[in-house]
Parts: sequence; C-alpha cells; structure tokens
Amino acid sequence: MFSPDHHICYISWYSFGYTRRKRLQNYKSVNGVPIVLVGDGGDPMVRENLREKWFARHVTDSAQNILGQICSRANDRGLLVVEGSTIIALTLWSILLWERKVGRVALERSGVDRFELARGLDLFLDEKEQENPVAFDQRRGILVLVKTRERYQSWDFDALLEPLLQQAEHEALDLGHDYVGSEHLVLAIIRMADPPLVALLQQHGISHEKVRESVFKILQG
Repeated sequence: MFSPDHHICYISWYSFGYTRRKRLQNYKSVNGVPIVLVGDGGDPMVRENLREKWFARHVTDSAQNILGQICSRANDRGLLVVEGSTIIALTLWSILLWERKVGRVALERSGVDRFELARGLDLFLDEKEQENPVAFDQRRGILVLVKTRERYQSWDFDALLEPLLQQAEHEALDLGHDYVGSEHLVLAIIRMADPPLVALLQQHGISHEKVRESVFKILQG
C-alpha cells in the first residue's frame, strides 16, 4: 500500500480530439520522507546543464525543447521506472505534441495521422507504466520495485537519452547536416525502436526510408 500522503490530479487531452481523464499520483513524500519521482533531468539546475551540453552538440532550440519535456511528461503519466525504450517513446510523444517542426511535418507527409499515432503511443506508455510498478514498503520505510522488492531509485535521464542523441547525430551526418533537429530525432527513434514500438510504427506505415525521403524533400523546399 502507498502512503496516503499524495495528491491526485486529472488531465484531459483535448488537443487530441478526445478527452482522456488520467489518474496521476505524484508522491512528494512518503511518511515524511521526500522522494523524487522523475529523472534528474527534472531538476532545473540539471536541466540547464543539459541544455548547455546540447547546445555544444549543435542541438537546435526546437529539439532541445522536445527533449526538455521528457521528464515532465513521464511524471505526468506516473511513469516512475523509465528505461531506454521508454525514453524513445516519450521523445516521439513530445514531438507529436510540440510545435509543427520538420520532424512532425515529415511524419505527416509520410501519411501519418499524428492523432491516431498519439493514441497508440498513449496505450504503449500505459503498458510501460504497468511493467514496473512501484509500492511503498511500510516495514522498510522506502519505495520499492514490486517485482523485485529492490529500492526504487530515480532514473538517470542524461544516460538514458545519450544513445538516442548519438543516433540522432549519426542521422544528421548521413544527411550532411551539422546540427541535430527534430527530423533527426524522428529518424533516430525509428532506428532504435524496440519490437513493440516497431510494431506500432509499422501499423501507421512508418519506415525509416519513407520518413527520411520526406525530410529530404522538406529541406530541399
């Protein structure tokens, strides 16, 4: 059982053309012990340091904004345990919700209905949330992973994001670009998707070749 020391909020996804009330439990403390439920990228100072690193790696402002939303989006969904595949899905989720930049336009011009894809991602992330439930161990006075009873620890956002960012840099180089934008993040996501996410992308007709061609045409004007 979790401690009753929590607050519950509700979010409606009106931008997707449908309303989805989601119960979110954001625990600030358990039995008076403060805890952090998001990756360290949610800390303002850490976030600023990350932005400096991204700037040095020629990540565009738009792509930085997309990456900067990941921790808050994980927290909003109640995702306490995050792994590499979850980071990839959350990045795509952020791209679909963020401004209409090249990455999103490339998906749309590839025939993707972003609202339908967002619905599929919504279910995908719900399943991720259920894979690693967290509970409060009253005897030990700590949060633990239900399946292993190991102590819960906040996730290292920078380390989890690094493989995706490196792949995005490779995608940029392959296109002859000296920056990392939303289009390169999309291509990296397609390359690195795990089997369940690959299946979802294929359902929506998304392939690396098709999206890459869309990116090329968009940037060629």
